[in-house]
Amino acid sequence: MPEILTQLGGKFSREDDGIFVLKKKLTDSGAIVRFPEGDSIIGDHNGIPITFNSDEKDFYQVELEYLAAIKNCSCHIIYNHKPNIPGYIGESASVEILYAIAHNKPIVVIHKPIVISSTVWEKVSRILEKNTPTFTQIRLDLLPPAFIMEELERITTSAPNYNLTPQERNDVFTFVLRLIKSYKNR
Repeated sequence: MPEILTQLGGKFSREDDGIFVLKKKLTDSGAIVRFPEGDSIIGDHNGIPITFNSDEKDFYQVELEYLAAIKNCSCHIIYNHKPNIPGYIGESASVEILYAIAHNKPIVVIHKPIVISSTVWEKVSRILEKNTPTFTQIRLDLLPPAFIMEELERITTSAPNYNLTPQERNDVFTFVLRLIKSYKNR
């Protein structure tokens, strides 16, 4: 059985612990889940929920580690469920997905993406919309752990073909840098 390295992105919410329930299911299935670091929201950073001890690490450092994890993962999993809005893709999740696309990583979403936050740069929204058909939409949160690993192995056996143009690739990295710089200044 191949090793599956992943991380979870998506909407962290005090009203919905689904991302943490999914993390436990993934871990129980044998996947190595590097993010979120914790198993619950333990605080916030300028209104953004955090799952790590901010006395030990700063938000900017964790975000850089998270991007490195995406670059080196088997697949990137998005828990795209905002309370009462399944399929929601926010600004942070957009960055994560784009970064995974730029590194040709398979994208797994829990719900078909139907709502992209208005805070997402228009060029980036177009790249996301263009590539949405290449994402694997599967309710990993509803599968028993024994089937989760089977699905992840299937998903990670073939590389996706995102066909980014050089300009789109540039737009992706510009957007990622813009958001990361904004985190450094918060």
